[in-house]
Amino acid sequence: MPALYMRSAFRLRLLCLPLLALLVNGGCQTHNQIHTEPAFYWWTQNFDIQTEQLEQLQNLGVKTIYIKFFDIKNIAPKGAQPAASIAFSSPLPAGIEIIPCIYISNDVFLNPDTLTPDSLAQRTAAHLLKLLQNAGNPAINELQTDCDWSNATRNAYFGFIKSLKKQLPQIQRFSATIRLHQVKYFEKTGIPPADRGLLMYYNMTNVKQLQTRNSILDNREGARYLPRQMPAYPLPLDMALPMFEWSVLFRNGQFKGIFNSLNRHEIENTGFLKPLKNNFFTCTIDTVFENMYLRNGDLLRLETIGLSDLQIAADICNRAVNTNTFRVAFFHLNSTLVKPYTHENIQDICHRFR
Repeated sequence: MPALYMRSAFRLRLLCLPLLALLVNGGCQTHNQIHTEPAFYWWTQNFDIQTEQLEQLQNLGVKTIYIKFFDIKNIAPKGAQPAASIAFSSPLPAGIEIIPCIYISNDVFLNPDTLTPDSLAQRTAAHLLKLLQNAGNPAINELQTDCDWSNATRNAYFGFIKSLKKQLPQIQRFSATIRLHQVKYFEKTGIPPADRGLLMYYNMTNVKQLQTRNSILDNREGARYLPRQMPAYPLPLDMALPMFEWSVLFRNGQFKGIFNSLNRHEIENTGFLKPLKNNFFTCTIDTVFENMYLRNGDLLRLETIGLSDLQIAADICNRAVNTNTFRVAFFHLNSTLVKPYTHENIQDICHRFR
């Protein structure tokens, strides 16, 4: 090779090295810009966190808990009222951020003439502050409202959020739960006036239909709402994935109720629930079980979530990621259901959001 050509080639390689380094480092930097943080929900009415649960949170690297503080429901004859308020049998854990959640039944906003968003916001704020006082007045940076609003209730619900912000100026961020259909059709359903949204990727099919495979999590159904090419949702989104199970009771093909947290081992140990295919069991006697009356021939559909289900769910939810920093919240904190998951499992699920 001529000396002039060698010098030119060497000079070209020197010029390309910084560009190559920039491309490599830039790619890593883009990858590292995404930061996910695991979180859990606490949805039972009594906050009585146990040592085992605290150890699980620590082992899984969890720094945030969403806690349902109360519901707002229509209670005759008074109308919209706080209900199912939380009691604190144990102190809130130190070093963990607490995000209070308020579940609001959609029908609360169906008749706004009887209770304006402003007056409901005033009562809601007062009740929240009372419960926070019972909890030891923890520092609260975020408040979440949970309502599956409809076209008929959208304006009243959105007005309620605006009023609640005015009532609680000390809270920096307001988040709202977002269902799958509200993400896909946000131009029709509207955008709540919150600072963040939280995409609820569970309870996606009709639990009351006998032919439903798994009402908690159906990734084929989820993929219909979150296609590979989808417009970004206007609010930055956190993600919520299911980590719970239940069994659904049917009689003569009709929905009769739900056994919360009833697992396969407990079902098989009854002696009177015999396995069929597709996670169904049939009752062989008339009996009372878990405070519910069972008849011979009743069907029980077991709905569970496994690690592979959550991994696929994370891959699908990744299509909706629209911000560099967000939480991946698991619903909900149950020692028995959380125990099989290691720190590596949780990290793997979170790291799929890339």
